[in-house]
Amino acid sequence: MGIERDAAWYDDAFTDSRLYNQEPKNAMWYMTWLSLLEFVKSTDKILDLGCGPGHLAQLLTPDKCKCYTGVDFSETALMQARIANADHHAALFLNHNLLDLPAHLFGGVDIVILSEVLEHIEDDFAVIKQIPTGMRLAISVPNTNADSHVRLFNTAQDIYDRYSKVMRIPMEPIFIQKTWWVFGARKL
Repeated sequence: MGIERDAAWYDDAFTDSRLYNQEPKNAMWYMTWLSLLEFVKSTDKILDLGCGPGHLAQLLTPDKCKCYTGVDFSETALMQARIANADHHAALFLNHNLLDLPAHLFGGVDIVILSEVLEHIEDDFAVIKQIPTGMRLAISVPNTNADSHVRLFNTAQDIYDRYSKVMRIPMEPIFIQKTWWVFGARKL
């Protein structure tokens, strides 16, 4: 298990890693992102918490996305996201710590995406607590260890045990490529 990392650590990771500096279709998370997008409607206003370098936004063509806001605390990731999505008319990228989000970010939002982020935050419940009750969620978490992962989800039961008190998970999480869990939920 790893430890929670600060924005400077992620700035270095996004600067130096070949994993993040590639087209979404070539990234190891590609199938996970496509699975998450199955929960998104073309008319949705999307809030992507922990958006990183904006790969998910790149997959949201204008016909698949009414409005997209990506939030991250890594300025390097946000710079990469803005460059990669410069032609995406509906994409906005903002710098905020997920533990202290301005309430107005949730205004008019239809769905919150948490892709590969909850496993990085010790107090993940503090992030979830800020999300309005009844909000649709699309979430992915890995079952792999990394320097920045503070928890693992080896089984669907691990996900239910951790999150069933704060969100309704109506269906079995989908296991993608033996590495990622993807599921839709609604904030309780």
